[in-house]
Amino acid sequence: MGLLLPFAHSMTKLNHRARSPVDWSLNTQRILAGYIQLRYRLLSYFYTLFYEASMQGTPVVRPLWYQFPRDNQTYLLSEQFMIGGSLMVCPVMVQDDTETSIPISIYFPSGTWYDYYTGDWIHSGDGERTTVTTGLNHLNMFILNGSVFTTQEPGSSAEQTRLNSYTVTVGFPISSNVTGWLYVDDGKGGDKPAQDLIRFVFTSDTFTMERVNFEFLGSKDISTVVDRVRILGFELKNEQVSPEASYNPYTKILEFNQLNFDWHVSDVYSLKFVIKP
Repeated sequence: MGLLLPFAHSMTKLNHRARSPVDWSLNTQRILAGYIQLRYRLLSYFYTLFYEASMQGTPVVRPLWYQFPRDNQTYLLSEQFMIGGSLMVCPVMVQDDTETSIPISIYFPSGTWYDYYTGDWIHSGDGERTTVTTGLNHLNMFILNGSVFTTQEPGSSAEQTRLNSYTVTVGFPISSNVTGWLYVDDGKGGDKPAQDLIRFVFTSDTFTMERVNFEFLGSKDISTVVDRVRILGFELKNEQVSPEASYNPYTKILEFNQLNFDWHVSDVYSLKFVIKP
């Protein structure tokens, strides 16, 4: 769980047992490596949330009542939290000697929630509690419908991760339109770095990407390319999509790949898709 908090650091006291990842068992090292990669995958999302926090004062990690203030049940929750407004994290907070088949109770506020790893969805009308079977080595994460956020393929460091292109994930269903943001800077400018701010707007059939800040002139060390748009919970019934996209009828995930939307080549990109019988 600690690897998804704003400050993740392994530390120990003098003359105490070392706690670096390499000091644990091979199995624990494997689990830690997977979640370090997950943190790198979400690096651009975290960075954007920190930018929003600096400009608006919104917390990066939030109790559920912050996101759902009218849901009285959220004020009773202490073992779930939000990362921004898109991701709900539900760690295993019980003692158990096994790694699998641990039942935990998760409260889902109103909305449609998608399993971060599989795309499976849970629709909660007015808010409902569900028992989920999980394991000590699995960190439960769910994406709220209406979310728009970015990820990158993880490298072996933050520096290498920033070289990789972006994936934009959108959670259906949405209202008339939803908006997400990506903040990028040169990482060198102190209090006033050269920066880009990218706005993503999604309607029922159109994805638009627009560069709204023009300070960052680009760098070979930082990607400025959105290469994939991934839509969760998209219903297709034997229809075709134009332009060509991949679709999984079981998970209901629609993906547009190899887009090569580089905001340093064009300030605005638009992807309009048509459903054909």
